[in-house]
Amino acid sequence: MRRIGEDVAETLDYTPGHFTVERHIRDKWACDSCETLVQAPVPAHIIDKGIPTAGLLVQVLVAKYQDLLPLYRQEGIFGRAGLAIPQSPLAQWVGQSGVHLQPLVDAPKTGVLAHPVLPADAPGGDARPGCGQDAPRLPVVLRRRGVRSDQGGGIRLRRQPRRPSRPGIPG
Repeated sequence: MRRIGEDVAETLDYTPGHFTVERHIRDKWACDSCETLVQAPVPAHIIDKGIPTAGLLVQVLVAKYQDLLPLYRQEGIFGRAGLAIPQSPLAQWVGQSGVHLQPLVDAPKTGVLAHPVLPADAPGGDARPGCGQDAPRLPVVLRRRGVRSDQGGGIRLRRQPRRPSRPGIPG
């Protein structure tokens, strides 16, 4: 086998404060006896034919959704780090990453909605008008009435008063 060339692909990674370029070099080899071309497969990317690595995409998504940092501010941060990335590619990366992450959003939702009853607590005390934060918390039960979960029926909110744990002692 003899080497006849190479394909070079560059990806962009981000560690807070600086960018790095990763070069992926894939050699092309030809077999003289069987006249075939052999080359290593392209490494998997989250965004096909895109330059961002998983680390850069995670940085953009965490900054946007966890740190509530809009894309125009991230553009400025990346510019100060040495590489100006406009908002439009950042927005495309967020959208394409969201498409790939959608099954992770759907899986727990379908599992939860498959159950006929979902108990939960109301946050921050009683939600009735006139009741302050010191009011006792009421449990909340979400029930699906008469509709199977695969039919996409509605969910109804129902409050149930707590039962005392022991007779004579308020719950």
